[in-house]
Amino acid sequence: MGAPCSRSDIGGGLDRIEDWYVGDGWYTNGHGRNFDYYIGWAMHLYDGARAAAARRAVRAVHGVARARWLLHGTPQDGIVRLINHGSDHNPLEGPATDDPHYAKLAYSTATSPEAAPHAWVRATDNHLALLAPDGTPSRRRRIHPLTCEDRRASSRHDAYLPGCDETFPVESTSLLHGPWELRVHRVEAPADIAVREGGYAVADSARPHSAQGPGWALTRTESGLTSVVVGLYGWDEETGVAEEVEANAFGPYSAAPCLRATGRTGGPSVHVSLVALTRDSVHPEALRTTLTRAVRTTER
Repeated sequence: MGAPCSRSDIGGGLDRIEDWYVGDGWYTNGHGRNFDYYIGWAMHLYDGARAAAARRAVRAVHGVARARWLLHGTPQDGIVRLINHGSDHNPLEGPATDDPHYAKLAYSTATSPEAAPHAWVRATDNHLALLAPDGTPSRRRRIHPLTCEDRRASSRHDAYLPGCDETFPVESTSLLHGPWELRVHRVEAPADIAVREGGYAVADSARPHSAQGPGWALTRTESGLTSVVVGLYGWDEETGVAEEVEANAFGPYSAAPCLRATGRTGGPSVHVSLVALTRDSVHPEALRTTLTRAVRTTER
């Protein structure tokens, strides 16, 4: 307040913002698919109370067609989740990069992406990765939106493995119900490339609890915030948990559950998983037994 300012600079900045308007009340943060999940109060200067009211208003599923997002909230635990099938912080043409604040499949009001450099190299949480023979994960750079309507959204990206000239197409679809997200991925990659699916990273001042079983894994904070992934089709029974230290804005200790698919025969493969972030009780063993049977019945 009271600092020197340039009226022409302010006017130019406001004009530039209007250049980024794409309709339906949405602005990009620059040219390209630069949709920010904080856009409502960052670009329109909403106060904290209004932002909180908007968060409470998301009671079920809401599609944001312009950004190619799905929002799903659960009032019993106050969590709102954002499923990202459109924002990548890249120009529409030219070289593309990935960013932990834009490239993830999902974000939420109760978690943060693992954004520290040492964790971003491993890129586990909320990311479908192809794994090179040495374990190096692929990157999700430019996102190509396909659909976004009702409870379903889909997109495609060309998975890039560092040091490899070839890219590999990955098509992902999300279907929402309550706190659950059903993810379906169609991957085309050689036989020596494994696939990994990560859930939300939960963080706390103490090391999160973790548990694993055949085809499922979960992590839980002391306050009861639980992240779980359940493999329904195309995944190994052996699962994992990726633990990090000083990588997450919500606490010094963080962990994300993950699934793996090894021993692929090469060519196209399909991988179906169930992902959730909740404060409710979760029984992944029962879910996997029931839903895996349903998936196999549908396949027939």
